[in-house]
Amino acid sequence: MPDNRRTRLYRLSGHAVGGVNWRHTRFAEDVPQIHVCCLCGTIPASTVLLPCSHLLCEPCREGSAGLGTGPSCPLDREPFDVQECHVVPMPTRKSSHLRAHCWNEAAGCGFVGSLDALLLHFERDCSFHVIECPRCDVTLLHKDLPEHCVTTCLAETASASTQPPPSQDQTLARHEFNAAVSDFKTPLIDHNQLAVMQSQLKEIVEHSKKQDAQVLEIARLIGDLERTLRDELAQLVGGVSSMSSLLENLRDSSKEERFPKERCGFFL
Repeated sequence: MPDNRRTRLYRLSGHAVGGVNWRHTRFAEDVPQIHVCCLCGTIPASTVLLPCSHLLCEPCREGSAGLGTGPSCPLDREPFDVQECHVVPMPTRKSSHLRAHCWNEAAGCGFVGSLDALLLHFERDCSFHVIECPRCDVTLLHKDLPEHCVTTCLAETASASTQPPPSQDQTLARHEFNAAVSDFKTPLIDHNQLAVMQSQLKEIVEHSKKQDAQVLEIARLIGDLERTLRDELAQLVGGVSSMSSLLENLRDSSKEERFPKERCGFFL
């Protein structure tokens, strides 16, 4: 029996079983390395054996043939002639019978079966699908969500009912963030992928910080605009008051000028 702690994660590509391609899959048995691309680590429908004994999937072989200096192996840089390469197909029946762990293994599912059975189990029968609580964003099993919301959810129901619903952009950004973080929960990830995952996580954190900074800047600009509007309104009110006083003074002056003229006309 193979040591599960050392079983690698693979991605299948180009296989007839729809729905299993390009998923990180942990097989319950050793995969024949003759069917694994030595460069990208995928399990394609067929590999290409180079004269230097390295195996490549067809996209990697085509990329190696278009480097400008002629075809050469990307692993040892040995030039090769395409005519000397041999295609090693992986029969569909053989790939379909590979036994693999459920994609919800990290959430506690212990199902192991062929790719056909795995896909059917995952889409129809698996009870270990993970979801986020809409109140507190904690990740938990879908089947446990009702009990969590009633007994252990930390979000305040009152505040949740008074706050406006999140915008479509906020909801989409949160789902993208949760989806990206969930990728890091896959068990027993190959050490060669650790550096890439750390870099991706750093980019996610930096993107979140930038969004927070943008929100704070927008709030500051809104506050400045409110203060400016209040100042301009006060100046406008003061100007109206001054104009009213000026009109009143002009009206009084006009009366005073008219009164002496009327008196002079009376004595004449």
